[in-house]
Amino acid sequence: NAKNLGLSPKDYLREHSYAKGRVIAEVYEEYQTQLAANNALDFDDLILIPVRLFEQNESLLGYWHSQFKHILVDEFQDTNLVQYRLVKHFAEGCGNLTVVGDDDQSIYGWRGAAAGNILSFAKTFKGTREVVLDHHQLEPIAPVALDASVRHARKRPEVGIFLGVLMVQRRVEKST
Repeated sequence: NAKNLGLSPKDYLREHSYAKGRVIAEVYEEYQTQLAANNALDFDDLILIPVRLFEQNESLLGYWHSQFKHILVDEFQDTNLVQYRLVKHFAEGCGNLTVVGDDDQSIYGWRGAAAGNILSFAKTFKGTREVVLDHHQLEPIAPVALDASVRHARKRPEVGIFLGVLMVQRRVEKST
């Protein structure tokens, strides 16, 4: 989870100087060395490296700001700290960010997901407008849509599935 927190091996060691932490930092350092030796990146690098570049190079971030007018993030409750930072960098440029999520359905804590990201969203993104949809609002359409997609995908008769979903949509107005 060190990369999910944006920590390098040295940062990790600084925060976890006990025996087990030293071993983890050593393994993490060797892992990074092997990735570099093989000219490879892992999934976490694909997010962490751009975040670091954006934080070091404003002109690069400015370029990417010009590439997006709207950003949509689904399952926002399952984002980790580095993913949150990436979304924040992009959103600061366009001001139109919609996230969908339900903090009660955060299931990826084992890989660094922080449900607190969605809970602190309004504090981080000023001008947030929250739209909460409860299952009563979705009942008429969700089962019909799900049934149709399952029937189409499996070429089978009506399935009859109940789907209860809570969706939170938050939009950030660009500040002037």
